[in-house]
Amino acid sequence: QLEHAPATTFASISGLDALKAELYECVVLPSMWPEAYAAPLRSAAATVLLHGPPGTGKTMLAEAAAHEGGLRLLSVKPSAFFSTYFGDSEKFVRHCFAVARANAPACIFIDEVDAIAGTRGGSNSGEDGASRRVLCELLLQMTDLRREGADSNVVVIAATNDLGALDEAFVRRFDKRLTVPMPD
Repeated sequence: QLEHAPATTFASISGLDALKAELYECVVLPSMWPEAYAAPLRSAAATVLLHGPPGTGKTMLAEAAAHEGGLRLLSVKPSAFFSTYFGDSEKFVRHCFAVARANAPACIFIDEVDAIAGTRGGSNSGEDGASRRVLCELLLQMTDLRREGADSNVVVIAATNDLGALDEAFVRRFDKRLTVPMPD
């Protein structure tokens, strides 16, 4: 689902001021001034991982970051990545990134990412071939984003409730890992 302008803004989220400021710095500013982040010493965060307990506002923060930065939001559910036909799952991952690049500036938001990027060999991984292939394709696409840097003008924001359930190689692909705390 590609949204042109999510309605959620940072002003509609109460509290979390430090977290909103960090998202503003790593997502909104590079999308507003990509030429300023093209310099070798200033790199934009092309990938952000939000983690914290359920109900803390991770989805709202991602939508607000996309809105404030003028990014088109491509929201993807983990179940959409899997197909019964061989090769279609990986093709869908490539398609998501191609749609985001074609509609740049854009943000790909994957909620509950632990459903597709669980630890390999663990109980959360779903050790079938399709899960592994989707994870490998996702790793490849995210690595390509890092190589492109500010030129791609595509941001990936993923959210999870359990950081420990994610594959280590997948977690390392994120430029920023932000903890969303429980509200006080």
